Amino acid sequence: MASMLNVKKLNQIYLGVALVFLSISLNSPVSAQEASQNSAINQSTNPILQSFSWRGIGPIGQGGRVDDLAVSRENPHVYFVAFSTAGLWKTANNGITFKPVFETHSTASVGAVAISDADADIVWVGTGEANNRQSSSFGAGVYLSTDAGETFDLVGLEETQSISRILTHPTDPYVAWVAANGHLFGANEERGVYKTTDRGESWEKVLYLDENTGATDLVIDPSNPEVLFAATYQRRRTACCFVGGGPGSGIWHSSNGGEDWSRLEGNGLPNGTMGRIALATTQADPNIIYAQIEVAQDKEQSLSSEEAAEYERLAQEDALQADPQNNGIWRSTDKGSTWEFRSNENGRPMYFSQIRVDPMDSDLVYVVDQRVHKSTDGAQTFEILEGYGHVDQHAFWINPENSNHIMIGNDGSLDVSYDQGENWESFRNWEVGQPYHASVDMRRPYYVCTGLQDNGSW
Repeated sequence: MASMLNVKKLNQIYLGVALVFLSISLNSPVSAQEASQNSAINQSTNPILQSFSWRGIGPIGQGGRVDDLAVSRENPHVYFVAFSTAGLWKTANNGITFKPVFETHSTASVGAVAISDADADIVWVGTGEANNRQSSSFGAGVYLSTDAGETFDLVGLEETQSISRILTHPTDPYVAWVAANGHLFGANEERGVYKTTDRGESWEKVLYLDENTGATDLVIDPSNPEVLFAATYQRRRTACCFVGGGPGSGIWHSSNGGEDWSRLEGNGLPNGTMGRIALATTQADPNIIYAQIEVAQDKEQSLSSEEAAEYERLAQEDALQADPQNNGIWRSTDKGSTWEFRSNENGRPMYFSQIRVDPMDSDLVYVVDQRVHKSTDGAQTFEILEGYGHVDQHAFWINPENSNHIMIGNDGSLDVSYDQGENWESFRNWEVGQPYHASVDMRRPYYVCTGLQDNGSW
């Protein structure tokens, strides 16, 4: 009997430790004044879990994966950092301090964040990261704040699970567009491009192909908010494998605010089956568009529409096998009418695929993968920037008023430069790690150990 009681007690210890680690990414260091609010953070409706008292035990100071950045155009000292598993954080003093602002909601995975250019008090959050990993967490829809990120309300699109981009109208605070990837591990219809004209009260699905194809990027013409470009992406992950690419992947154009769309094909664009695509425009020259395109070696490596029902059976490769001779960056100088191949810069597109253009110089282009690549000749050649604090870059921002000021988000959190990447300041003092596993040993008191995604074992 005593032995059975010891086993039961040990099991209770294991359960308690496991539950604590599930909450690590949701908790943060707080002041005594804020501690009384912790009871409301991620409050469970399960009566068994309601009796638990939670506290963060670390680790701290190593960072975690950033999915997106949003900076106030009115005041670049105010910005938000979106994490794949640690919610949304805000600074109002250019990074001297940060605070978590998304702790009371049902998901801690944020894929996209945007501050309205028309009203800086309006902040949009799209939940569910869009990086297509086995560990990618799904979200719970789109959230809206009307008080500069102090509080958020759910405004719909709950079944999208993965949001890759949010655009806001430059002059109308009620209008926004959402690029939704949809379910990563299965088919669903709540994916594509959505538009709201009433600040999230209602949504219209304005671009939809099929239940396996979502939208992975969205850009707006800096000179005309009626002109939009979207990238769609057909992909599916299984327990072991990933298939990215197919007939659903492509580039689309709208000239009436996203109400109608036409597919861009030929005229210099690659003929092969496409995978993930990233897009970029620049206020330096609104005629110029860059597209970073994953192109397959042959069509047999991706799905046809007839094969979509057998997606899982076809998942034999980790990702679409890119054609080394025809995979990389294209540029249009006439708003998408014709395109020219520029270079083969496109590292691991299913996981990265982010391209940005300097707002003052249309030939100054940045792309990211494990590292940051910079071009000064319109994406024909690139140099690798050094000095930032971590590999695997997923977010990139350029100050529209001062393009020397750039920020990157990576698997180690945030890096900031004020000289176009010559020197960097790294921000690592967060409790935002992504634990893959946790365990305890037999000591009394026991040791706790965990392994973090790309941030070591603790």
